Amino acid sequence: YAEPVMVNIAIQETIKLLTETLPKTITIATQLQDMLPAIVVDSTQMQQVLLNLCVNARDAMPDGGTLTISTQTVEGEQLRKKFIKVQDKHYVVIHIADTGTGMNEETRKRIFEPFYTTKEKGKGTGLGLAVVFGIIENHNGFIDVISEVGKGTTFSLYFPVKAAETKKETPRHESAATTLRGTETLLIIEDEILLKELLKAMLSAKGYTVLTAEDGEEAIQIYTKHASTIALVISDYGLPKFDGFEVLKRLQKINPAVKFVLATGYIEPEQRSQIMENGAKEIIQKPYAPESVMKTIRDVLDNAK
Repeated sequence: YAEPVMVNIAIQETIKLLTETLPKTITIATQLQDMLPAIVVDSTQMQQVLLNLCVNARDAMPDGGTLTISTQTVEGEQLRKKFIKVQDKHYVVIHIADTGTGMNEETRKRIFEPFYTTKEKGKGTGLGLAVVFGIIENHNGFIDVISEVGKGTTFSLYFPVKAAETKKETPRHESAATTLRGTETLLIIEDEILLKELLKAMLSAKGYTVLTAEDGEEAIQIYTKHASTIALVISDYGLPKFDGFEVLKRLQKINPAVKFVLATGYIEPEQRSQIMENGAKEIIQKPYAPESVMKTIRDVLDNAK
């Protein structure tokens, strides 16, 4: 659902979320251009892009550093020197820069490939940059990355400024938003603290009661205590101690009818069917797309057999 979005406000909201969850060794700085024109984007996808890039920036600065988010406008003509497909007159650009480890040329060229990751197996969700790239492409935008080993990385996102589009589709949007609400108790198992906090904030805002755990062991303890009230469990697949599939098997011993949704990046088709056959109700793709998470939760809860 695309709507006019004030970029600077969207960035400030993302920063609020980041401030609570980023380590204190990382300083967040902003350089936001005043009077920035609105851009027409899907605001949840926009937040997903910003969060993804900020999580990557944090991972690139294990010993701390500065994350700088800046915005400005740029003329299409100027941009055409860099991207041949530029068609619009004006663009808003968001720069997300870190002072981290940086990457070499070979990595820089490959980062937008699906399933390409610079992280060790079992560490995090992969870069999720193929998703970021796809979202920006769908908005007729462009993405550029400059990086040097030891000198940090800067991602630049270019979004076209459309002539004021005042078509409002509020009714459809509102009904979708209201149907995706709920009052049930959910258990989120996610070892990526930033993502865990994001999901918690997002679902609490929709009326759910949210319990969280950072690994399988903690999840089993929480579930044992609150089994009668937890309506649904959402678990990351790559967890410390034991994986999401093992969590499912252990929860089924406590409650054979547990409603369980698994979240994962890339997954082999046969592995997927094995997990579904073993009682998972659904598998959601990471990085999380807020709208699809909400929808999956409601589908699973409402199809209660």
